[in-house]
Amino acid sequence: MRKCKAKYLNEGSWVWIEGWFHTWAPWYDEYENGPGNYMEALVEENNGQMRRCYVDSVKFTDTTEPLPHNQIGYDR
Repeated sequence: MRKCKAKYLNEGSWVWIEGWFHTWAPWYDEYENGPGNYMEALVEENNGQMRRCYVDSVKFTDTTEPLPHNQIGYDR
């Protein structure tokens, strides 16, 4: 897991949190003409609460340098 900042929608307003990024996850909303699919980030707050966060808001805070491909969490 990586430390991050992100925002989620809470009763119509955006709330910024700090926590631990777990994974990207598919999600959807229902509309008259069918579902609308999109991705969300699953982030655990420091108090243990899991949040579905807006993907474009995720900012990893554990490093200032981009990680090389061999340190992202998988081997090729």
